Amino acid sequence: MMNNTFNLSRFIKLFKRHSIANYKPYLMLLLILIGGLSIALGYTSMNANSFISIEQYTMFQLCLFVSAPIFTAGIFAELGSQSKSISFLMLPASNLEKWLVAWVYSFVIFLVVYIACFYVVDAVVLQIANASLKQPQKLVNIFDPKHRLISDLVIFSLLHALSFFGAVFFRKHQILKIGSLLLVLYFGMIYVNAAVLTAMFNTEVNVGQLFSSVSFIDGNDYYHINESPIISSASSYIFFIVAGLIWSATYYRLKEKEV
Repeated sequence: MMNNTFNLSRFIKLFKRHSIANYKPYLMLLLILIGGLSIALGYTSMNANSFISIEQYTMFQLCLFVSAPIFTAGIFAELGSQSKSISFLMLPASNLEKWLVAWVYSFVIFLVVYIACFYVVDAVVLQIANASLKQPQKLVNIFDPKHRLISDLVIFSLLHALSFFGAVFFRKHQILKIGSLLLVLYFGMIYVNAAVLTAMFNTEVNVGQLFSSVSFIDGNDYYHINESPIISSASSYIFFIVAGLIWSATYYRLKEKEV
């Protein structure tokens, strides 16, 4: 049995093996991602009076939060087949190295490829849209502080961690089960968030971004409250710590599957 240590040479060999074995489905998923981004950005540009940066960034968020769990759900596809599962678990590599290859592909590489694809597609769509816009728009800068990319990357990390764990935990239909789980969690949090805020303010509220803003009417006065920067930073740290714990749980779940 391969002990759970890390060896760089062995990790590189495993990484190459994974790349060679999966380059065809990954290329197919890349084309699907480009197609999905083209449809989303194209539709938005045609149905908006101006294709401003906030609209472009909203599509960046939406497509990232949808595509990331779908890709991550299949990262341990071998575990869904008994024959492939045995071959995967018997590979001359430690569980840590297997976990790390899957994590690097589904988190680091996916994020880099996604951002690159988004900018390529957005540039093409923007060039087409500007031909019919009275005021030509610029390509969105996702790193602009006003878009709060760090907060979105924390959410991405949490979504990835849950999908990563589900990819190991579920043996069949990972995408369907993980998608259902994420939807239940999302709508559950919306309900809890709205219920807590309604009880706090003792009035009907309009919830903005989850756990970060709220609006309500008191008599003739309208109020909109945003979380403080300190609370925002604390929330990000907490969510990232939770993601780290789930990543760790995924490793131990994978370790339990040793042959």
